[in-house]
Amino acid sequence: MRKYFMELFVMGFVDSVGNLIEENILRDAQKTAALTAKIMGENMNGTRELELFMNKLLCAWMVCSDESFSRCVTCLVGEDAASVEEHLWTVGSVLEDDEYSDYISEYLLALIVEVANMTRDQMIENFMRFMSGGLGDGEDGM
Repeated sequence: MRKYFMELFVMGFVDSVGNLIEENILRDAQKTAALTAKIMGENMNGTRELELFMNKLLCAWMVCSDESFSRCVTCLVGEDAASVEEHLWTVGSVLEDDEYSDYISEYLLALIVEVANMTRDQMIENFMRFMSGGLGDGEDGM
């Protein structure tokens, strides 16, 4: 029986027998990444800043232990990401080391995709603004 069975069961990470439900774990990692990307989009301006953040976060993942990685998210993104840090720390405390490493890998992959989508959307918006003569919405453009 798992050490933190009830916590994992409440989170939906294990079934009533104690077997991991990997689909739920992956879905949670993707939701957490989407929340992180949303916070990043609100706090960071421009694709360059997003790129720098992702580089710092990937370096933190490689250098820091799994336990301290969650703290790096708040340090890099800002205090708005404290809920993400707490969630990552909770998941890390109840999953076994190899399971948490898989969770963090899925989280980072999903975060990279989210940031890439945000960057793409920003580039398209900038291009459309350029093509319309730089006028914002509601103004007479081309």
